[in-house]
Amino acid sequence: MEKIIALRNEIDILDDQIMKLLERRFTCALEIGHLKKASSTQVLDQKREEMILNKINSFSHNEAIYQVYLSLLETSKNLQRKL
Repeated sequence: MEKIIALRNEIDILDDQIMKLLERRFTCALEIGHLKKASSTQVLDQKREEMILNKINSFSHNEAIYQVYLSLLETSKNLQRKL
């Protein structure tokens, strides 16, 4: 049971870091969205998405990470579309 508690504490620390990084990432995505809107550029940048998703192949949990990133990219595009 102690090992489970220790691992959950580690997950809590990691979650705090991930949430802070996501907050920064979404802030950047919104800034990019404003720039795209000002220059009448499409929200979707297919090459950029492919580049990001291709980097995932180097991780051992690549399928799980891929699913998370699909959601992350979709959420970022939705934030930009709302501008």
